[in-house]
Amino acid sequence: MASGIINRHGSEALKRRYLSRLASLELMSAYCLTEPGSGSDAAGMRTVATRTDGGWLLSGSKAFISGGGVADVYIVIARTATSDGGDGSGSIGLGIGRPLPPPGEEGGGIGGSGSSSSKGSGGDKGISAFLVEKGASGLSFGAPEKKMGWRMQPTCAVNLEKVFVPSENLIGSEGQGFKIAMAALDGGRINIGACSVGGGAFCLDTAYAYACERSQFGQQQASDSNCHNKALGMMMPPPLPPPLLPQASQFKLADMATRLQASRLMVRHAATALDAKAPEATMMAAMAKRLATDECFRVALDAQQLLGGYGFLRDFPMERLVRDLRVHSILEGTNEVMRLVISRQLARVMGG
Repeated sequence: MASGIINRHGSEALKRRYLSRLASLELMSAYCLTEPGSGSDAAGMRTVATRTDGGWLLSGSKAFISGGGVADVYIVIARTATSDGGDGSGSIGLGIGRPLPPPGEEGGGIGGSGSSSSKGSGGDKGISAFLVEKGASGLSFGAPEKKMGWRMQPTCAVNLEKVFVPSENLIGSEGQGFKIAMAALDGGRINIGACSVGGGAFCLDTAYAYACERSQFGQQQASDSNCHNKALGMMMPPPLPPPLLPQASQFKLADMATRLQASRLMVRHAATALDAKAPEATMMAAMAKRLATDECFRVALDAQQLLGGYGFLRDFPMERLVRDLRVHSILEGTNEVMRLVISRQLARVMGG
């Protein structure tokens, strides 16, 4: 997401300095939008950028940032104007210790956020995007979060205390940050949908192979010659004649395959719309994220059920897939927010 923001909205100087190094993985990047008190209501952010000689001073706190502490480059979304028309010069502190938002409103989480709501302090006006390099004075990181899933990816708070950002590190124009942030989420939501499809495909292949090989009540559930022996993550039709699976397993696998294929097609459709810059791309991205993350998590749960006790053991991969896929309906905007986005976009498309 950070590379895409620089590519689409950054100055030519920023592109020359960072894009090739980000593409080669010489540098890693992180996207800092979500805050402790504003997840789904991203417009309520409290991180502030104050004008100073030669640039800006950023103060605030970002929460659940994927790659926090590890990334070399941070795209930080901050408020550059207050709701009363000021320039954001009033310090609001780091925001550490503020009460958590109500359940279900954490929104972005793990590096994302969610809504174009303007209910927060100041709404979506006067928000800008900045590039901050690791090592900048005043930039610090919280302890790594102990997560249910996604344990291979570091996640932590990113704290900014009067971090100086030179004027040339402003991305886009001042005041365009909210639009930049929301546009970036379209691609991020499609990406999360694609991740869910990949995980769901692994779960389906694993469950199918296990059902083929397992014996129950003295009868093998399917002949070895008709099994998928490798979890390739591809939708491959079973060879004929069909395996001799119990009907209950057949029905469960059929539903899993249907959910997976519907999710895959929705993700591809949304990606095509985004590439074509279609007016309905935002709605399609929200639909793809909502559908794929919900349905592929159901695929994972069904696969875990088919594996029986093995699906519950940490010695086998299924429990990890269930834990990892669970967060997909939360990050990049909760699926409740996706429904809001879809309904608002639908009203525009339908002329409501």
